[in-house]
Amino acid sequence: MKMKHRQKWIEVLGNSLSSNAKTYITLAGFLILGIAGGSLFAIFKNASDTDSLLTYIEQFISGYQLTGASKVQIFSLSFVNNLKTGILILSVSLFYILLPLLFINFFAKGFRIGFTVAFIVKCYGLGGSLFALVSLLPQNIIYLSATVIYSVFAFIQAFEIRRLRKEGILYKYKSKIILNTLTAFLLFLLLTTVGSLLESFILPTFIKQLCVLLG
Repeated sequence: MKMKHRQKWIEVLGNSLSSNAKTYITLAGFLILGIAGGSLFAIFKNASDTDSLLTYIEQFISGYQLTGASKVQIFSLSFVNNLKTGILILSVSLFYILLPLLFINFFAKGFRIGFTVAFIVKCYGLGGSLFALVSLLPQNIIYLSATVIYSVFAFIQAFEIRRLRKEGILYKYKSKIILNTLTAFLLFLLLTTVGSLLESFILPTFIKQLCVLLG
């Protein structure tokens, strides 16, 4: 039974990838552009700004070595950030005019990731690479996967609502649209909450050890 359910989900995901390949590629393209932009911005940042940011990171590492971090606070911040992203994508799924926000969101996420990784690697070399890998990669695999899938859903539904409104039959599908919207939103929150739990209750143990090495 579990195998059948797994095969069904794999089939659904495969169909989604093949039928919406252009949307997935476009979103990935904006993410990659953001990563490239953030990386270049970090690499060519002027010396005074670099020094101030480096001082902040060194203080963070020193503090992390001594006291660690509040796991509840990390979880709360992460959950709220993911909730904001979910609400943004939900809004896009209902209003076609908001579609550009999807691409801006992916570019911004990529920029933050690119800047953070490039700056840490620039300042700490190989040790910084390991730190960035452990502190950013695990949860972001979950966050980005959930965000991409949910964004594609929003993209499809926004166009569908637009079509139904033009044809004057939107009222016939309101219940279905509401159900689909809430289901997709809750699934997104569920997946990203797993990432938040990983980020707040599991990764800090490893990050603390890496801070000792970098410090």
